[in-house]
Amino acid sequence: MPQNPVPLSTLKQGDRATITDLTNQSRRYRAKLLSMGMTPGTMLRIVRLAPMGDPIELDVRGYRLSLRRQECSAVMVQPAPAEKAMATTKSSSETSS
Repeated sequence: MPQNPVPLSTLKQGDRATITDLTNQSRRYRAKLLSMGMTPGTMLRIVRLAPMGDPIELDVRGYRLSLRRQECSAVMVQPAPAEKAMATTKSSSETSS
């Protein structure tokens, strides 16, 4: 059963999700996120969190992107089910071996 979208800032290391919306009211900031590939429908993975939880390193479209926690709050995502995230992680590690 699909969950409601949540802010990207609420996910943990290793979590995968699909971007559903960008909620920031600033057109300039929205354009910045879109130019970095943060478009609705894009899959991403939380690579790691800095020791104090800010910034957050993401794997988006095959590259690494670091965003501040406040910036991540503007990105709404649909978390991937745990079993799907595990299968995606396993298949990506097998192809990189």
